[in-house]
Amino acid sequence: MSPDDASTGGRHSFSAFRARRRARREQLARLRDNESTLLDRLYGTEFEGYSFPAPHDVDERTAVACIRFALRHGRELFLAGAERRAIESAIVAVTARWGMDHMTVDVTARTIQAQYAPPGERPLTMMMETGSEDSRDLRQLGDLSALTHRVLDEGLRPLDAERELTRIISLKGYWPWWTKVLGGALLAAMLCVLASGTPKAAVVAPVVFLVGNRFGWALSTSGLPSFYVTGLQAAAVIGLTMVLADAHALSGARRRVWRRPTWCCCCRSCPW
Repeated sequence: MSPDDASTGGRHSFSAFRARRRARREQLARLRDNESTLLDRLYGTEFEGYSFPAPHDVDERTAVACIRFALRHGRELFLAGAERRAIESAIVAVTARWGMDHMTVDVTARTIQAQYAPPGERPLTMMMETGSEDSRDLRQLGDLSALTHRVLDEGLRPLDAERELTRIISLKGYWPWWTKVLGGALLAAMLCVLASGTPKAAVVAPVVFLVGNRFGWALSTSGLPSFYVTGLQAAAVIGLTMVLADAHALSGARRRVWRRPTWCCCCRSCPW
């Protein structure tokens, strides 16, 4: 191979690289200008390379089933710890696999809203509350992501996908509740030791954690909103800690040292 051929091949590969880079920039520009384009909304996600069927009209009953599954799926992804972009792309990819175009998805901090609005038809809008539970379940997150790929690869129908989603949700609670509580109590004791706390405080800290945890659980069963439960739970823990600190239960009471008075030489009754 001559040096001229090598330089020509290098120029061609560099030109192809610049062309691909320019195409991706144009695609990103379309994403910023028009978020309703399906393929542009999947730009940069794990579903970017999928080949979706041509969109077609979906009757209202089927659309309701598809969106209901998409919202439930998005909610469980949120509770398992998925980010907003991953939730939106999963909903868009699943609905596109079932031939639904003209979808609008809005994922906020506590709700997920999806709208199916084909031209000339009555729009269908559904919303689901994601809740305020701050939990992370990587095992369930993996199962939900695998379900998304099964819908795209195997073409699961909405009802079959929803049954599989219900099965995944039923697998929640892989660890018993008391193991999580004991883990939190152990963490409280470790933090107390790391903060140079006394041994007595390291023993009392798990007890305070357990009392606060069970108090929060009792409040949650009454139907109070979660932010009220969190506020009352924090107030109870702080109040209990202040009472224990005032009673010297964390550091121990100070010992009073009695000193014998010193008598002067002039009068034995004078302490000076």
